[in-house]
Amino acid sequence: MKRVFLLIFLLLGLTGCLVDEPKIDIHDIRIDGISEGKIRLKVILDVYNPNSFDIGVKAIEYKMYYDKSLFSEGFWEGDENIKARSKGQIPVVVSADESIVAKFITIVLRGKIQEIQNKINVEGKAVLYKFGRNFVFDFKWRYKDKKDSSQNNNNGKKIQESVDTFH
Repeated sequence: MKRVFLLIFLLLGLTGCLVDEPKIDIHDIRIDGISEGKIRLKVILDVYNPNSFDIGVKAIEYKMYYDKSLFSEGFWEGDENIKARSKGQIPVVVSADESIVAKFITIVLRGKIQEIQNKINVEGKAVLYKFGRNFVFDFKWRYKDKKDSSQNNNNGKKIQESVDTFH
C-alpha cells in the first residue's frame, strides 16, 4: 500500500515538470481611446499551447519598451482556457503617454514603420494553471522576432512550478 501512495505521489510531482511553455506573440495593437493625457491601446496577445492538454491562463504581468525605454506596464487577470495544441487570444488594455504615440505617428508619417517595429519589446510573466497548480514563467517578445514565426521565444524551457503569484 505504501508503494502505491509513493507511486501516486511521484506521478503527481512529475506532472509539474511536463508542462511546456506556451508561445506568446502580439497579434494586433489598436487605439482603444484617449483620456487625461493618456492613450489606451488594446494589445491582442496570441497564446499558443504546445501541450497535449488544455491549460488555463490566470494572469499576465507585462512591461512594454520602445527603444529600451519603458512606455507602459500593466497586469491582466482572468481565466482563459487555451485548448491543447491550439492558439487563443487575450486582449490587454495598455495606457501610453501621448508623447510616445506622437513619436510613433511622426515615424509612420515619415514612412519608417520598420523603425518602430524593430524597437518594440515586451517582457513579463504569465501564470498558467494545470494539475491543480500555478506555473509561472517569464516571456520576452520583440517585434523583429515576429518575422521568424518558427522561433520559440521561450527557448524551449520548461515551466517552473510556483505556488505564489507575482503581484
